[in-house]
Amino acid sequence: MGKDTNLHNSIQQFYNNIKLWKPDMDMFDIHRFEDSMGDVVRSTGDYRNYFYQISFFKGGHTREKVSGVIYDIHKPCLFFSGYGHIKSWEIQENLSGFVLFFKAEFITLVPENKNVEKDFPFFSLNPSAVLPLEEDEIVKLSDICDKMLHYYHLEPTKRFVSIVQSYLNVFLNEIRILYETNASPRLDQNSLSNDVFSRYQALINEQFELLQKGKETAVRKISDYAELLNIHPNYLNEVVNNTTGKSASELLFERTIKEAKSMLLHTTMTASEIAYQLNFQSPSYFYRFFKSKTGLTPSEFRRK
Repeated sequence: MGKDTNLHNSIQQFYNNIKLWKPDMDMFDIHRFEDSMGDVVRSTGDYRNYFYQISFFKGGHTREKVSGVIYDIHKPCLFFSGYGHIKSWEIQENLSGFVLFFKAEFITLVPENKNVEKDFPFFSLNPSAVLPLEEDEIVKLSDICDKMLHYYHLEPTKRFVSIVQSYLNVFLNEIRILYETNASPRLDQNSLSNDVFSRYQALINEQFELLQKGKETAVRKISDYAELLNIHPNYLNEVVNNTTGKSASELLFERTIKEAKSMLLHTTMTASEIAYQLNFQSPSYFYRFFKSKTGLTPSEFRRK
């Protein structure tokens, strides 16, 4: 991730950069594409959101890039952007449909949803997923979004927020039904993953969220991740390699480097402070690791 990648920890921060209004809620927003076409920027540079997005395209034409893969979208479909994906877009023709953003804390307040990637694996697909829709599916999902939008714009009392959460839960589970029953063959083959890979990605996200909050975690090695997944480390490596062409360690190292670069570029923390926050046993080990992966010391990278 380079210096030109915008990082957004909140929906409001993201909306500021794409020239949209203040959302009614901190952890959730839904709106019709038609309502934003006059305001939103037509194209973006690379950005990275620390929350989730579902684009429900009913019309128009856009090119969406996620993790380096470009999707040319001009037919009705659902498009998913998971936590931390690097993304950009170019709107070719005014869009219609709905777009939803939510933080993990918003959906996990519903008791049966404990983990976004595990409960809704289409957010874990690598790098993303496009799910084409039939007419009856468009009608059903549009009805849910209309109702969600109605309650979203009412006075934000606790009662109405819980109704919005309930409709979001229904929406996500309707999508999961499509995904699990008859929709999987319609997904781009490059997007397909398996449950072990999805759970490994989700576990990496969980661990780095803890580290970002300054909390200690004992999960450091691939064997630690494999133990939490109840599988052998060799099998975890096999699954990750079959999906990405990389080892499980490489995937973890890449995420560690991304987080380290982000902290070096966007915080005033010293390299030693970053080392400890990212769970390295010593600053000197972090310096060697960082230079071996980037060719630069942390200080050199920060001065670039």
